[in-house]
Amino acid sequence: MDMNNFPAIIGFYGYSQSGKTTLIREIIERLNRRGINIGVVKITDQYISSEAKEKDTYKCRASGALITSFSSKLETNFVINQPLPEEKIIKNLIQIAKVDLILVEGTNDPDVPKIRIGDRLLRENTLFTFTGSVKKVEDAIIEILKTKGIE
Repeated sequence: MDMNNFPAIIGFYGYSQSGKTTLIREIIERLNRRGINIGVVKITDQYISSEAKEKDTYKCRASGALITSFSSKLETNFVINQPLPEEKIIKNLIQIAKVDLILVEGTNDPDVPKIRIGDRLLRENTLFTFTGSVKKVEDAIIEILKTKGIE
């Protein structure tokens, strides 16, 4: 993935229930206070859907629609009826919303700098292993944002 054409991207990985989402939520709250616009991508190796089977959009995708969108007065979502590579997901995300930073939970992309949670096997381009200091994670992300001219 050519990281120069994207906003800042940081990945997080670790075993299920290791605290990835909890850490990501804390980072989002801290960086939002700094005015950073954040997008999140969740990647899993499970065969699951983000939609409930009883919803109309799910039924339309099950009938063969390639993409569905549900929009309400609260939010808009898009579901593409096929898996996409991480790079394409990120490209689509930045076309939809202006973000300064994308946090990717579960990334395997070797070009994405990552923070490991727990003792999962070390992946390529891991910055460090989270040891409980959210401030250390925040500081590392701020440094990466600075290299992109953001902050």
